Amino acid sequence: MLKEKSLLICRFELRLGRVEDANFPSNHFNVVVSALTVGHIIELGSVIREVSRIIKSGGSLIVSDIHPYWPISGHDYVEFFDGSGQEYRIPEYAHLFEEYWNLFRRFKFSVEDVKEPRIDDKLIERFPGLIKYKDMPLAFILKARKEQCALCLQE
Repeated sequence: MLKEKSLLICRFELRLGRVEDANFPSNHFNVVVSALTVGHIIELGSVIREVSRIIKSGGSLIVSDIHPYWPISGHDYVEFFDGSGQEYRIPEYAHLFEEYWNLFRRFKFSVEDVKEPRIDDKLIERFPGLIKYKDMPLAFILKARKEQCALCLQE
């Protein structure tokens, strides 16, 4: 006998805008994910302030980006080429973990987890040019939760 299964349908829409002014209602999201984004923004505080505004109390924030080791060591841009060979460079700024920590505390986030994946043999096998960076941190992933406010719990 077959049982009916419910499907989780995810809705999303793409919007062009600035992370620092997301133009969403306050307390709108349960989860905010930032992947390879905030390292391209000079002023991290404005981003965390805006995320704090749009995320619900008790909501999760997940940030993953290039490890700050790379821009500090001179790899301070992301480079890519279009189909015609035109080169583009996007600046990469080093935001140290201390900066995240202080901003998370200021905007009432509690850090739940930190990961720093390193360049390992498996990655070097796919990208041999990374051999000289073996065991260096490649990226970081931070998971934080917006603290519950007493007023929010009464609602």
